[in-house]
Amino acid sequence: MNKLLIKNKKRGFILPMVIIFMTIASVLLAAALQMGSTNAKISLDQYDITRAHYAAVSGVELAYGALFTDGAAMFTGYKNAALNRIALNQDPTKSESPATIYIDGQPVLVTMKLIRKGVYQSLDNYYIHIEAISKIAGADDYRILCDVSVYDPALVWHKPDQN
Repeated sequence: MNKLLIKNKKRGFILPMVIIFMTIASVLLAAALQMGSTNAKISLDQYDITRAHYAAVSGVELAYGALFTDGAAMFTGYKNAALNRIALNQDPTKSESPATIYIDGQPVLVTMKLIRKGVYQSLDNYYIHIEAISKIAGADDYRILCDVSVYDPALVWHKPDQN
């Protein structure tokens, strides 16, 4: 009779062990699935941010290239405006020339304006300020700034500024 009781006790012990094992396995599986979905979302977000960055950089490069097309007519216009402001001893106007271009099907807002850095009215203090803001769905707006010297157009400052 004692042997029969011991055998029955051992059989009843397996069921709780299986339940504990299945519970632990379920918790680990749920955690692994959650980590996998989080990593996938992070990867997609990083992809969108990278696309936004390169779209903004492309916008600045297109605007810079536009300054020197058609015999550098646009650059000459900005330079003449700077010379006019120097002659009149006035600050640059606050006017901008915004344009929306599409890069890879995504809108990029590009603005250009004449600015002066420094207190003196001299041509080497005037710059063409180019700003490109890419608006890609799924990512925050990404802004790239660039200043081109009116005195020497080879002097270009790129200033990434993500907002």
